[in-house]
Amino acid sequence: MVGRLDGSSEKQTPDTSRLYGNLDCTLSSQTGRKSRLSCSGADLYHSMVGSLEKRNRFRQGKMGQILTPRLLLGDLDLRLGYAYELRNIPLPTSWPVDLTDAELAELLGSQADWLVVTPRGATTPFRHSYAVVADCSRRAVMRFECRRDSRHGVRNEYGDYRLDLTNVSLPCMPFVSDRDDSHVVINAWLADRLRSSDLRGFSLHPAQIAEMPAAMDREPATQLPVLFQLSFDGVLPLARRHIEPAAADRCPCCGHGPIVCPDCGDYKNPCAACGNDWGVSHRLHQGTRDRRIRIEPEGFERPILDVRYWDGSDFMGSSNGGCITDRALQWFKKIGAGPFVVRPVGVNVFGATEAELLQLEGMRDSRPTDGPSPSHAR
Repeated sequence: MVGRLDGSSEKQTPDTSRLYGNLDCTLSSQTGRKSRLSCSGADLYHSMVGSLEKRNRFRQGKMGQILTPRLLLGDLDLRLGYAYELRNIPLPTSWPVDLTDAELAELLGSQADWLVVTPRGATTPFRHSYAVVADCSRRAVMRFECRRDSRHGVRNEYGDYRLDLTNVSLPCMPFVSDRDDSHVVINAWLADRLRSSDLRGFSLHPAQIAEMPAAMDREPATQLPVLFQLSFDGVLPLARRHIEPAAADRCPCCGHGPIVCPDCGDYKNPCAACGNDWGVSHRLHQGTRDRRIRIEPEGFERPILDVRYWDGSDFMGSSNGGCITDRALQWFKKIGAGPFVVRPVGVNVFGATEAELLQLEGMRDSRPTDGPSPSHAR
């Protein structure tokens, strides 16, 4: 697998020998004469394996390795600085003072290459502030179309937020932190700015207030905040996985396949036919005696996008968040919206055409308009 993080546009031919190895096969004829044949493990595998059991257990001779079917990403040529994963996590009382890597790692449960974006004018720390989505509805949404099976594009998403604002400090910041880090809620000032911008791929839905901020008990004259759910409506253009070797793209328990949809890349585990798990995480896979497909980790702990599937949206994901483009991030910084955290995600350009590479620049170029500049303290 080719992975490049240096921004180079050089394309590399996939080296199947890194996955399968090159084999020196000794062939014996009936006369006892021997000849040597150099071939790739992939070619030998596809020519000799006939049954599902052999596909899962085939050994490439004494000097070879046992082939373990794997679900993985293809060749990668990653570009950074084009897209970011956004999290609306509550920050500790020390912000906007810079957080250490260790503090961010503890907050986010992962390696801390996250960036903190703070609202303009927040120069001193204040009380830990966060909202809670006390109730919401769920509905089936068609996110994309699949010509093979229309159900592949359906996702269950959230709406009709009812917010518990007991622990929210007033006035609300542009991004109202969500205690569960599962939703994106913004104030009316930021909603107005978004409506007048050129950013694409979002929708705004009014949120109801179930519990008032505690501050309103002390100051009844305080104006009740107007808040919105920020929905990421653009399709998240994830790099698509496939199963290697291709002949193993079937459930090892019942033979149903293909597992990965050849049209949209969707897959479901367990198997839709027999209900058994066809695959298991690389951490839990038990090696060559395990019939299940080994699921490789790339792209799970951090999204990897693919420019070929990008629909031009600046907000990509679902009704409760996802990824934003660099142009959206720079726009938030320019108008002083926050607080939230982001981390860069790689965009795969392996095999991309010149037109697709030009399209990729749209994630950074053509800065959106700013709209009016009212005070965000609402």
